[in-house]
Amino acid sequence: MEVEFALAIEQAIEKVLKMPTSYTPRYKKVPIAQPKTFPYNIHFYINEANNTIVFTAIVHNKRHPKFALNRF
Repeated sequence: MEVEFALAIEQAIEKVLKMPTSYTPRYKKVPIAQPKTFPYNIHFYINEANNTIVFTAIVHNKRHPKFALNRF
């Protein structure tokens, strides 16, 4: 089960890296990606000054969505 979880997260992150602007910003302009088979959200933002993508949290869907916002 851990291997499948890790692969699902890795695939979701790879999609973000390929097309980061295709995700709709939600809280505090933070886009959220979701792996296909696990109930988790991957929070990230695009640092335009450095032209980088910063991943800030991987959070279970049952947690309050604003849980990870203090990481920005």
